[in-house]
Amino acid sequence: MTEAAIPRISLNKAERLAGLAAAARTARSALIELADTVLAATDAVIVEYPEPHAAPLSLQTAVGEAGLGAAVVTRCTVKIDGRTGWGLVLGWDRLASLSAAVLDAWGGEGVDDLAREALGAEQQARHQETDLVLLTRTES
Repeated sequence: MTEAAIPRISLNKAERLAGLAAAARTARSALIELADTVLAATDAVIVEYPEPHAAPLSLQTAVGEAGLGAAVVTRCTVKIDGRTGWGLVLGWDRLASLSAAVLDAWGGEGVDDLAREALGAEQQARHQETDLVLLTRTES
């Protein structure tokens, strides 16, 4: 079976949201461009305008949870044809948050691909970073 013949499984809501958040970091211009195309063809209603929020950060350790502080995220909610979309991106980025919310609500062609590619790009970057760390090991 060729790669083109393998059916693409749709992402679930959590995977799509994570992928769109990743796209804000790895493919911001593609995220915004696709959202602009969607907005030109649909009637989107902003339910919650993009606003900054503080998200608590914690780390699970062997002795329990350790609070690390907070990170700024930008959150937005839109509706397109009765479907609600959420955008939550790291940092203060109104345009990326709005774009992610639009694409989540729309859910049409290209959204899951963009999300998958962004998640893959972040995973590849983590692997490359790990490989570089491994190169610094010394023999004792």
